Amino acid sequence: MASLGSLVVSLTAETAQFREALNKAAYETDRAMKKIESSTSFVSNAFKTVLTAGVISQITSGVNSIIDSMARLDDMAEATGASVENLSALANQAKISGLEIGSLEGALIKFNKSLFSVTEESSKVEKALGAIGLSAGQLRQMDTAEATLLIAKALDGYADSANKAAII
Repeated sequence: MASLGSLVVSLTAETAQFREALNKAAYETDRAMKKIESSTSFVSNAFKTVLTAGVISQITSGVNSIIDSMARLDDMAEATGASVENLSALANQAKISGLEIGSLEGALIKFNKSLFSVTEESSKVEKALGAIGLSAGQLRQMDTAEATLLIAKALDGYADSANKAAII
């Protein structure tokens, strides 16, 4: 029986050691999980920071682009005599038509020069305007972009023919 008692004591001791090993394993697992959570949190925060920086960069780039466009329109307004608002509308239409804004600016400057100068070419312009029901004097009083729009509308109402091509 002594051996049975020592077997019970031995099993009890081994069970206690087993429980202690399980508790230690649970503790180490819990510690490892906390390290993983901490690392995951760090990576998540770093990723959020990178994304935020990217978004801020995109917003800054967009704002700078808008400011550059507005400055370009302001310069065009000074060069052409048209308002920024009207130039903006014309620039949008030019973009849809595939026309570069620099070409639009050049055309408006040339149009202005032909309206305000007294040359053989300006006489031709006055005759062409008269053919579509407009006068150079009337257009001189207008914003350049508005005058251009008025001419476009007048040409739109003019029948398609060789005469229309000659006016243009």
